[in-house]
Amino acid sequence: ALMSVMAYQGVDVVLGANERSHEALAEEVELQKVWRVIANDLVHLRARAFADGLGSMERAYQTGQDDALLRFTRGGNATLSSNPTGLNRINYTLKNGDFYRHSWPVYISPRDEEPNEQLLLKGVNNIVFEQLNSEYLFTEFWPPINEERSLVSLPPMVRVTIELADGSYTTREFLGIDNGF
Repeated sequence: ALMSVMAYQGVDVVLGANERSHEALAEEVELQKVWRVIANDLVHLRARAFADGLGSMERAYQTGQDDALLRFTRGGNATLSSNPTGLNRINYTLKNGDFYRHSWPVYISPRDEEPNEQLLLKGVNNIVFEQLNSEYLFTEFWPPINEERSLVSLPPMVRVTIELADGSYTTREFLGIDNGF
């Protein structure tokens, strides 16, 4: 009986460790999917301003616009009848601990049509997008404060930090497009 209890406890510990390992792996897989989406978006940045549908132009890349953490123009998509330019406008937002990606064709105003919404990750405390400025320092603002930038200026590098609900952080840096920096 004593041997059976000890064997059961050993099997229970192993099964518990196996379950925790599977949960950690599933969380890591979800996080890697998010990093792939962000990397794919940033590698396809385009220096193209956006007509907002109200007679104004938005920057090709900007932070802190409305509820968006980051908003930019992205190319690299197929040219289809639904999007003949192949260009999309992308918004990253954080709402109630959920990280979203919104996209719509660049020729359509989000005021006229609902964007395509994709939930990227749940359980997020904060996400910070930082851009390299002309003094080679990372800043959360683009265009950088006290720097003259055109509507189509893009950062030479972007650093993204994701803080998860459990308090852990993960950070990646992505090269931007050198467009006269």
